[in-house]
Amino acid sequence: MGIGDTEDSFELQRCVLPSDLSVKKIVTGGSHSLLLTVDGRIFGTGTNTSGELGEMKNTVEFREIILVDFLPVDVCAEHGFSVILDTSGRVKVLGDFLGSLNESDIIFINETRFQSIAAGPKSIALVYGDCRKLFYIRTSGEKGKHFSFECKIEQVALSFYNCAILLATNHLWLMGKDKWGLLMGRSKEIEHSILMEEWGVVKEIKAGWHHFVFVTERDGKFNIWAFGRNDYYQYSIVKHGQYSDTPVAIMQSLEGRPEIFCGAEHSLFLSDGNAYVCGWNEHGNCCKNPKNFPSVEQLNLFATNATTIGGGWSSTFVEIN
Repeated sequence: MGIGDTEDSFELQRCVLPSDLSVKKIVTGGSHSLLLTVDGRIFGTGTNTSGELGEMKNTVEFREIILVDFLPVDVCAEHGFSVILDTSGRVKVLGDFLGSLNESDIIFINETRFQSIAAGPKSIALVYGDCRKLFYIRTSGEKGKHFSFECKIEQVALSFYNCAILLATNHLWLMGKDKWGLLMGRSKEIEHSILMEEWGVVKEIKAGWHHFVFVTERDGKFNIWAFGRNDYYQYSIVKHGQYSDTPVAIMQSLEGRPEIFCGAEHSLFLSDGNAYVCGWNEHGNCCKNPKNFPSVEQLNLFATNATTIGGGWSSTFVEIN
């Protein structure tokens, strides 16, 4: 649901897929979507004005993207571009992001092997094979930057102007613009790390355009938190004005580890087979009325047996068995 091929959809629409597919990940850019299967196949749908779907034409159905001698293990989709990682650590960048890269950065990406990838509306982050170094590049045309850490990089999440790196020491390393509380109150520091013990052991972090959502574990229970911009209820009821620079509890004391996902200005949660959503509903990406969802609401699915959630800028996908 959300932005569609010709009009917005305010309720979940069934996507026709081959029956033998086992979905690993679903991501959405500005006007295209990618589906990665467990066995390393990629299917795409949407517009392909910038080459973000490879060589295929615009399509309203999921069609397989054929990549010769390239077995994908991860994908990212953003406005006008896609980033794909294969089993050997090679990275392919499809779409208009390539136009912002200088030649030396293109050569570096083509010749280097990476462990993981992340993408934001205006940036890409590639983690080296040793998981202690990161290559970060923006669409501004500036040369990419390299960052090194003494411990392992667990995850990277990229918002419009900010980067959050989760380290194995349970520190969250933040950099970017001091806006919407995305530096967690450290306004005088451009780059800094924060020990997250106060909220628990961080297991996962995702980014919207201007907000971050993360999952922690404490005493065998799981909690979902968020910080950043919240004027469109990106992470539920406004408790601290238009944004919060300290994490706000969204869902607490969950028995099993939840799955989280962020669109541009909405958030998705999957817990115990139930999918939940909150945030800006401009295109129906949070289901039917109202325009904004100021509290976490359970999606009215065909059944309460959701297995995967995904989405992107203004779209929401739910896999249901």
